[in-house]
Amino acid sequence: AALQAKRDRVANTIAERHLRVLNGSTTFYFFLSIDDFPGTDVEFAQKLIVDDKVAVVPGSAYGMSTDRFVRISIGTESEDRINSALDAIRRQIGTNNFDRDSYTRALEDLIGESLI
Repeated sequence: AALQAKRDRVANTIAERHLRVLNGSTTFYFFLSIDDFPGTDVEFAQKLIVDDKVAVVPGSAYGMSTDRFVRISIGTESEDRINSALDAIRRQIGTNNFDRDSYTRALEDLIGESLI
């Protein structure tokens, strides 16, 4: 009951930010659309973690039907942190500057190993 109430509150917060989600009503995951982002779902996830320290799972990890989505989890995070992450996601969706090489280098610096 508590998780469902939290999910409902987060769903309202998502709607307030004009983010689109795949239908679903009972899990602690949401698939958020990144249709307006010019890059791939993997590039979006990479940009989001480098710029905002927010981790999401690229939707393509679940198949090509979700490759224009990212998955977020709300299970253990506070609603304040979820709201901040949603603000970052909304902001990043609207960006049109993604330099793959510079973000790959920044992510490598963040994790301490080469991705090539």
